[in-house]
Amino acid sequence: MIQPITFDEQDRVAVIAPHPDDECLGAASVLLMAADRTDIFVLTDGSHGDASKTVEEEALLRKRQFEAFLQVDPWDYADAPDLLIKLYALNDAPEVMERIGKQGIQIKRVLSMNITRVYDFIKDNFAHSWADECLPAMLNGDCYVAVRDHEILGFVASNVPSKNYLGPIGVLSKERGKGIADALALTVMKAMRAKGYQYAIAGRVHPYARKLTEHLAGAMPIPGSAGSYGDMI
Repeated sequence: MIQPITFDEQDRVAVIAPHPDDECLGAASVLLMAADRTDIFVLTDGSHGDASKTVEEEALLRKRQFEAFLQVDPWDYADAPDLLIKLYALNDAPEVMERIGKQGIQIKRVLSMNITRVYDFIKDNFAHSWADECLPAMLNGDCYVAVRDHEILGFVASNVPSKNYLGPIGVLSKERGKGIADALALTVMKAMRAKGYQYAIAGRVHPYARKLTEHLAGAMPIPGSAGSYGDMI
């Protein structure tokens, strides 16, 4: 018997497609129901779909169609280059902190007695791997959280997975659009600059985070970089 699909507030959906367009052929209804909480993983570039074109031409065509139809940023790919962030050119942007302050939101550095709580928050709301990645930052004082009335709303970490890296950043879906990510990113980049870093590196950057770092610190792609997560087990 076919059962209807339902989603809880915190659920996320992963659609795995062999090549571009299979996500629509096989999961169109899911995309319509849960577009704002769905991640699409396309395993190949579809470059052998049309024998009348070269593999390069077909791969580019399929990629552009995928981007246009699903409104996917061209950078949102596993092979996206790392970004170089100019901390010396960081925009202090006081209006960013003023905006969250008016909402009763504070940015706090994670203290040792809060590590378990923050670790569980990241694991339960984002990904276990993100929690693991952020753990060294928590231990070293390089992790920050957004808090309102003792409730954790988002997090950011630095110096993970490697030194001088801007690590994961995340905000609860129900709290997005309130300037929290901007405040988290600004706080952690100021902290890195205060430690003497003139540049920071961000690896495999989500499109929103790329636009955010471009706005605050003039981030730019590092030519020829293949991504910082290639050695994962």
